[in-house]
Amino acid sequence: MITELRTFIAVSKFGTFAAAGDRIGLSQSAVSSQIKRLEDSLGFELFDRTGRSATLNASGQKTLGRAEELCALYEKLGAPSDIEIHK
Repeated sequence: MITELRTFIAVSKFGTFAAAGDRIGLSQSAVSSQIKRLEDSLGFELFDRTGRSATLNASGQKTLGRAEELCALYEKLGAPSDIEIHK
């Protein structure tokens, strides 16, 4: 789901599925599929879709901050830490 969350953040930032896809290296169709999977998993829509634009709806606005937090935490998993792991 991290991939879908990153795509969600990109669409939120760039305003359309096509623009987000251009920035993250995916087709508009792939972006649309990822957003659909994320919405299906969450059980609610994240965007109001009008024409080619995608505007965050109320649920999307609430979800965006959490998605950003989750992605930031995920990135930290791969960072070196001061914690020593004993085998």
